[in-house]
Order: sequence, then C-alpha cells, then structure tokens
Amino acid sequence: MPSPDQGEPPKTLLFNFSSLLGGTVFAKALGLLNVILLTRAISVESFGLYALAFNIWAFLNHMVDLGGFHIANRNLVETQDPPRETYESIIYLRLFGCLLFLPLLFLAGPLLNISPSFNLIIAIGILAGFETFYDLYFSVTMQLDKRAKARVSASLCNTLVIALALAVNLSLQTIILLIMLNPALKLIFDWYFSKNPFAWRLSKPNFAKIKSIVVDGWPVWLSNLQYTILTRIDTLLLLVLLPAAMGQYELGIYSAAFRFSEVMGLLITSLIPVLLPLLVKASKTDRHIQWLATTCVKTILSLLVVGSLILFWYAPLITKLIGAKYEAASACLQILIASQAFAAFNAVCYNLLLVYNAQRKSWVIISNVLLTLANIGLNIILIPQLKANGAAWSTVLTEMIASVIMLISISCFTKIRLIPVLAIVLVFTAVSNAWVFFNILGPDSQNNHYLLAWLSPVLFLGLMLSTKVLNVSDLKKLANEKLGKTQVQ
Repeated sequence: MPSPDQGEPPKTLLFNFSSLLGGTVFAKALGLLNVILLTRAISVESFGLYALAFNIWAFLNHMVDLGGFHIANRNLVETQDPPRETYESIIYLRLFGCLLFLPLLFLAGPLLNISPSFNLIIAIGILAGFETFYDLYFSVTMQLDKRAKARVSASLCNTLVIALALAVNLSLQTIILLIMLNPALKLIFDWYFSKNPFAWRLSKPNFAKIKSIVVDGWPVWLSNLQYTILTRIDTLLLLVLLPAAMGQYELGIYSAAFRFSEVMGLLITSLIPVLLPLLVKASKTDRHIQWLATTCVKTILSLLVVGSLILFWYAPLITKLIGAKYEAASACLQILIASQAFAAFNAVCYNLLLVYNAQRKSWVIISNVLLTLANIGLNIILIPQLKANGAAWSTVLTEMIASVIMLISISCFTKIRLIPVLAIVLVFTAVSNAWVFFNILGPDSQNNHYLLAWLSPVLFLGLMLSTKVLNVSDLKKLANEKLGKTQVQ
C-alpha cells in the first residue's frame, strides 16, 4: 500500500488548494478543448447524445460509490484507523456497488432508447473508476499536488487521443469510450506520482470495517445520489418532455451551457478535499471551526461571485467558442451561472454536517428527498414552456431552496452560524450588479459593453473589503492553515 513520505513537512491549505485548483483548471481546460473539438465536428443532436451518456455515467458512478469515500476520509483523519483496511474497504464497497447497480443500466437502456453498445461503454467507464482509491490517499495525507499532477497528465493524454480519434473519423461511440477510460489513465499516473508502489492485491475483507463505513456512509450516498439527480435529471427530462428532435437539440444547447457554467464549480471541488480534514481537526474547538467555516465561505463565495459575474456578461462571447450553432446557449449560461454560488455554499454546509456526523439526521435525509422531488416538479413545469432555459431555471431555484435547507440544518445540528455571511454576500452581489446594469449599461443593453461589465465584480469586491467582511489578515491566516504530521501509513 502507498504510504506518505514521513520526511515531508506539513503543507498549508493554500499550497494544497492552489495545487489542486491549478491541476483541476488545467484538466478542465483540456476537457473544454475536447468539447470544442467535438461540437465543431458533430451536430447539436449528436452532442446531446454524448452528454446523455456522460450524465448516465455520472449518476451510476455516484450509485456504486455507496458513500464510503467521505466517511473514510473523515475517519482516517479523526481516528487514525488502520489505513490499509480502510483503503481496501473502499475498494470492496465499490466492487459490491458495481455488482449491485450496473445491471440497472442494461435494464433501463430500452426505456431511454440507449443501445446495448452504449450501455457497455458506460459500464466500462464505471469499472475504470477505481482511481478514487488514490484520491482518498492524497486527500488524507494532504498531498493534493500529486493528485493534480496525475489529473493533468491523464487529461493531456486523453485530449491527444481524442484529437487523433477525430482526425481519423472514429465513431461517436468509440470517442465516448476513449474519454471514459480517462480514470484508468489517471490511476496509472496516481501510482507513478505517489512514489510508493501499490501492492496490487487485496486482503480478506474486514466486514466489521465495511459495515461501519456503510452505516455512517449511506446517508452520504443518498445525498450524493439525490444531488446527482438534481444536476442530471433535467437532461433526461428534456428528452422526455419535448418532441424527439427538439429534445436532442435542447439537450445539446443545455449541455454546452452547463459545461461552461461548471467551470466555476472547480473552486469548490478543489477546496473540499483540502477543507474536510482541516474541519475535522478544528471541530474540537468551537471558536476555531466557526472561524474556519465562516472564512472559507466568505472566500469561496467571493471568488465565485467575481468569476460568475464575468461569465454572465461575457456569455455571448464565450459560447461563440463552440460555434455559431450554439448561440442559444449564451442565455442558458447566463441563467445557470447564478446557481454556482449557492451550490458551493451547499457543498461546504454538507461537509460541516458530515464533520458533526449529522448526515444521518432524519431532517437532513427527508429534506434532501423533498428537494429532489421539488427539482423534478420544477423541470416538469418549466421545460415545456422554456425548453433548455427552463431546465436552467429549475437548477437555480433548486440550489436556492437547498441553501435555505442547509442554513436550517447548520443552525439545528452545529454551533456554527453562516446566515449573516450568506446574506451579506447576496446583498452585495445584487447591489453591484444592479448598479452597473441600470446606471452604466441600461435596461436596453445588448450585453456588448464588455469592458464596463468589469465594474460589477470590482464594485462587489470593493464592498466586501471596505466593510471588512473580507478581511486580509483572515485570508492570510486561512492560507497558512495546515494539519500536523499525519500518521497515516
């Protein structure tokens, strides 16, 4: 099994976050390059089918995870459990999840008009996803720079393969298969950058350990599954609620907009692996975890709001990158981008609940189920009227409702208070955006004053800093947060 280099000094939050963010951004940029290559080579309808395959993959990938990753991450930092048993338990859980849920893919195929060959490709993509083993290792040992290197290397290789596949006119199914094998590439690079050879064998399962992870992890699994439904069900409903040709076209438009909007989500996906171990350690002191949680929320929301405002104003230019036939995606992107700040806030809050083991509370579980049903209902109401834009509005409204639920949950099950922070950020965002729109651009603007649109994020940051909601000394202290020397071996 891999073991950390005991001679390495502890690494700060800033180092781990910036390393992982840099690697993730570069990998996502390569992913967007893949999208641009594809959208220019295939029709909007074919791109919709491509997006459908990956949405089904994402849904199943969360199902077979069984919630073990986050629980194992928390336990290894909090209790210093024997690491080999924990690592192997995660692998056994995922193998069991594959046996349990992959047959559903082939049963549901006829209902979704997916060919058996497409189902086989998706199943191969799921079976190639065991790189999460090393993701856990790098997260617990706070060596996320190595995880970033592996991700970038795998993405670069994958992009070169896709470019070659398009150059020789391989089929869409073959291209999807090549992209879905990217996790297998990352697993190889994970092994290489860990500098600790992995013993490719499994010991006898520790069923007591597996059971304890399942008991704590099933609410996490349910929550992740519900969140996947929230973010992916609209793609299926676009096909179900609209006529066939229109549904595929609108799915292509929505998927293109979603690809650009999720770029802002990289901030939170890079922060959570760094933040969770620090939150677990800080939970022993109420004052420390309050400061850590509040400062992280203020920081990540500030970054997201600034980036989202820029994407909002520049959406017409951004969507031109993928071709004139995706012009309608700009309006969809301007709607979707509003969901990212709420999604980030909700992710931080859920990890706080995980630290306090509150994910098993009946209120949290029931509210997540109701939220999923609300999202489906909003899609059913809005998609027939607004098509792809209706799916985008459903996502935004659902994330807003989820934020209210998370605030209630945090208030009930922890001593942390985040309502003032979220309220101030939302007010400052609205004020800065409204001032630029009504006083500079005007209500009849065609969104072509791109230079002036930078005033919006500048005003927002000015309000945050001048009122000391965003404190420079706190940011410096946050950047230097780190774990002590890990004992995981």
